[in-house]
Amino acid sequence: MTGISIDFLPVGSGSKSGDSILIEYGSNYQKQIMVVDGGSLAAGSAAVEHINTYFGAPAVIEHVVCTHQDGDHSSGLRKIIESFEVRNLWIHQPWLYAEQLVSAFKYRWTAEGLSKHLRNDCFPIVASLCDLAEEYGVPLREPFQGTAIGPFYVLAPNINRYLGLVPQMGQTPAARELATESVLAGIFKSIKDAVLSTVEGWGIETLGTPAAGATSVTNETSVVLLGQFDSGRVLLTGDAGIGALQDAIDGAAIYGLPLLSPDLVQVPHHGSRRNVSPGVLDAILGEKQSEYDLKRGSAISSVSTGAEGFPRKVVENAFTRRGYACASTKDGWKNWTTGLTPRGGLSPVSPAPMHGLVED
Repeated sequence: MTGISIDFLPVGSGSKSGDSILIEYGSNYQKQIMVVDGGSLAAGSAAVEHINTYFGAPAVIEHVVCTHQDGDHSSGLRKIIESFEVRNLWIHQPWLYAEQLVSAFKYRWTAEGLSKHLRNDCFPIVASLCDLAEEYGVPLREPFQGTAIGPFYVLAPNINRYLGLVPQMGQTPAARELATESVLAGIFKSIKDAVLSTVEGWGIETLGTPAAGATSVTNETSVVLLGQFDSGRVLLTGDAGIGALQDAIDGAAIYGLPLLSPDLVQVPHHGSRRNVSPGVLDAILGEKQSEYDLKRGSAISSVSTGAEGFPRKVVENAFTRRGYACASTKDGWKNWTTGLTPRGGLSPVSPAPMHGLVED
């Protein structure tokens, strides 16, 4: 029988959050370890200490997954590679596809020149992580849709969609020419979003569908993972936006994987309202329930300790209506276990209530 114990660690401070997720899976007699994102360098050190304290100072980490290249997800993985024997690092390496991508960039790049530019100038954190892995003899693998990583399946990104997004990423030369004042408009809108002035109830949902481009292109390349265990299913979403989540829905259908109503779901992008919509939540969690129906599962938001304004209350309400008890890491790390004996000293997670006032 296979089970899972999964720890979500807080990363960052204030409104700056990242992801650091530590997993044990298998049986009570033989467990393997998987790390999904490592947060900042400081968070990576905290993850190493957590693993040594709660996972029995293991010698081996079977799988390390970098969901996308943002530093608040990738930087801390250096500490994992330096501290343990890592058997697989799953990470996207866009420079490997320079030949396919070169026509999307101006200024007559050669494939070789573009490859070097992407590696050294556009994605230096990812490149240094890959260099470190090669130094330590860790095999590099890429997490694209349809790939199995231990008991998890990659639902997104689809490789073709990923390659279409790379030239649009803000740090690439093609995308830099596309920057407009709409970026500033988005920043001001995020400030406005934090004002609690809209009334909601169980039967009143004000969550809307985000406009195209509401979340960053980089976040849209996030790896989405579905884990299947004898006693439940787990969906990890990273910073996925609407496009990535739809990619995951399509991927589950293509590969015949049971996505609907997982037992545990990570709330995308620290509970941002820009990453989910009622339609996408219906397709993943199930349609809205009455407040008297049995709960379908649990939802956890990865946020910094004392997070300011996250997870968004309108998002937590949307998950609650669909039968998910919501919690976050703003008051410390959270554990969810099924099919394994819970570790001693773990306290039950207190779910968030339905919020009466949400962000305008």
